[in-house]
Amino acid sequence: MPHYRQRYLSVDVKRDLRWSKVVSVVGMRQVGKTTLLRELSQSYFTYDDTQLRLRAEAGNWGFLESKSKPVVIDECHLVPNTFSEIKRRVDERDEPGRYILTGSVRFLSKKEIRESLTGRTSILELLPMTLSECLGLELSRFVSLVTEVAEKKQSKPDRQLPLQFRQRVKRAQIAHYLLTGGLPGICFKRDSILRDRMYELQLETILSRDLDLISPTRLGYRKLRTILSEVYRQSAGQQNQAEIARRVGSSSPTIERVIRAMESLFLIKAHGDQYYPSDLGLCHFLTQEHETPNRPQWLRAIFCELHAQLDYSFRNQTEFRPIQNRGGIDVPFFIEFKNQPSIAITFDVEECASDRSLKSLTWLKKKKPTDSTLITVALHLGAEQYFSSSGHLCLPVDCLF
Repeated sequence: MPHYRQRYLSVDVKRDLRWSKVVSVVGMRQVGKTTLLRELSQSYFTYDDTQLRLRAEAGNWGFLESKSKPVVIDECHLVPNTFSEIKRRVDERDEPGRYILTGSVRFLSKKEIRESLTGRTSILELLPMTLSECLGLELSRFVSLVTEVAEKKQSKPDRQLPLQFRQRVKRAQIAHYLLTGGLPGICFKRDSILRDRMYELQLETILSRDLDLISPTRLGYRKLRTILSEVYRQSAGQQNQAEIARRVGSSSPTIERVIRAMESLFLIKAHGDQYYPSDLGLCHFLTQEHETPNRPQWLRAIFCELHAQLDYSFRNQTEFRPIQNRGGIDVPFFIEFKNQPSIAITFDVEECASDRSLKSLTWLKKKKPTDSTLITVALHLGAEQYFSSSGHLCLPVDCLF
């Protein structure tokens, strides 16, 4: 395949197959689940195959006894009885790595599926490709490196960095990624018109079919599309569901229910009281923002990159949220670890860290006096790497990727 890339999640899938009876791989449509799992197993079945789906709905489960393990069942949420059948089979024979279940909806959002899978499966999410994944590079170690720098700083109290960050990607590559995102079936298409057609087909499938599996609604496709577009526009800022309800002629409770369903379909991700897009390319397709990145676009890119690094390298070890208040304090990304220093990150569309960012980080250090190991980072659009006079690590945003 001309655009094949090794996926970071493959290591986790192989690891979990060694101990878990069932491994569930979930993620947005077109994120690359099928390609990844065809590489990991010779026994691949999908309920997008109408004949197979009808067999399963009739209770003909012979394909589950395929000799080659693991057996992959793709889009398994389309036949909910699959989960109870898998439960029965793994309870009868305790053997790791028998099945891989995949789907483009969050399984545990439905009670009957949650009851069947609890304690029997590990659940892994395949995210859209990061920029480094698109370029065939190793996952960025930014989160780990800032911790190393902070530790070395303790023995070198001047403003010079004890360890320089290597900028692995060019600013132009980041700007292009903001437009095309990381859905492998779409982002590598050079023809922008073709990419747009593929995004529209993707949205029609998700909003016209998949959403009804999570939260049936009478709202038509165009209104659902408008809701998602407005959520994307408001990302990296305060969400105004009442305004969205006014635009589509619906109620705020309905908008809230639809947004939760969109989260279950991996279209958006919650970050505190905000929502961010899961894929930057789909976001740009719907919002049609300027190709020169503005602050919200940069914040979305930073969120997606940090989320991927935390999910792939520190799964279940962190809490990731913003810290903001009415006094003007704005720390859009706060990472709290279980067993290592927390990290607070700001961002400025300037050539160096702004006074506002440095003030926010200083306030946070004073607010959390018991957390003496708090690491504070101010990302900016300049080229200089340095410590501010107040001890905050100031870095070009490029160092993140």
